[in-house]
Amino acid sequence: MNQPDPSGNAAGPLPVPPALVILLLGLILTLPSFFLRDLWNPDEPRYAEVSREMVVLNDYLVPHLNGEIYAEKPPLFFWLSAFFQALGFGVRAGRIVTAFAVMGTLFLTWALARLWFPPPTPLLSVLILATAFQFLWLGRVGVLDVPLGFFILMAVYGFCRFRRDGGWWAVLFYGGMGLATLTKGPVGILIICLGAISVAMFTEAPRRGRTLHILWGAPLTAAIICAWLIPASIQGGPEYRNIILFQQNIGRMVSSWSHARPWYYYFTTLPVHFFPWCLFVPWALVWLWRKGKTYCGGGGRCMILWFCLGFLAFSIISGKRGRYLIPLLPALAICVAVFLDAVARSAAAGKLRVWGRRLLLFQN
Repeated sequence: MNQPDPSGNAAGPLPVPPALVILLLGLILTLPSFFLRDLWNPDEPRYAEVSREMVVLNDYLVPHLNGEIYAEKPPLFFWLSAFFQALGFGVRAGRIVTAFAVMGTLFLTWALARLWFPPPTPLLSVLILATAFQFLWLGRVGVLDVPLGFFILMAVYGFCRFRRDGGWWAVLFYGGMGLATLTKGPVGILIICLGAISVAMFTEAPRRGRTLHILWGAPLTAAIICAWLIPASIQGGPEYRNIILFQQNIGRMVSSWSHARPWYYYFTTLPVHFFPWCLFVPWALVWLWRKGKTYCGGGGRCMILWFCLGFLAFSIISGKRGRYLIPLLPALAICVAVFLDAVARSAAAGKLRVWGRRLLLFQN
């Protein structure tokens, strides 16, 4: 992968100013939700109650809702929320989980962009993601989507670092797949693998000794999942196994009974959910695909392909909600940030008019 810093410090210690910006941005984004409003129907109160009953029933293996087994979602989010509820944070404990996921997602977006692009693109990517409507909204709600996006981004970042640096970065990749699955099912593995494929296609092949250690990595992912799934399936019984393994996964993918939408649904909703930055998306994708290789190496095309493959996968799946695209927004934010940085540099060099005319005409 290309290094933005010729001194080779692109993956070095986090500078203090970006760290402070990310921390303050995360606090501004999440803190008001703890004081300004109650839980929002329908998902947030339900998830808060599932977490509360974990604490009350002292049963952390099989989630319950109103005393009945709750088989619609895996338990990781409820475990984390129950932990904060046990500490006395009450029904808003789920928002604390989301707040930490927001911080982590913003930091990983910065770190991922920093692997390929020079300043100010990494920090600009963070600002774009944090102010995109859907992320701004869900970052203040105690639901599963932002935590899922965090684990997916953690895994993709781990893959990028392992492919470049080797070592134990692969643990983030395989561990992230396991944690994402425990958050919202196999969709986490799907989006992570699409990200890994995209990175592998447009970056240099790993040097000797940096091949993914699938012989221990795949068992690590399986161990994380099965450590909960096997005992939960035994305790929950056949009906629980059928719902959590098949109905909530294959059923939602093929013929969803909930949130069924046509294939073009996300084409109509993405402009709203990525507002106001959606105004730059078409130009950013076209320009970055055509010009990005010479401007910034393969990183831009990696992000474009990951977003497009994920967008296609979510469009094929029967069940659709606008929030499902949250894991793909960091890639889109990075693409827009690279594009806007190129525009700014062209303007500073006095070449904006020629550059803009070529862009509008899709010329080389």
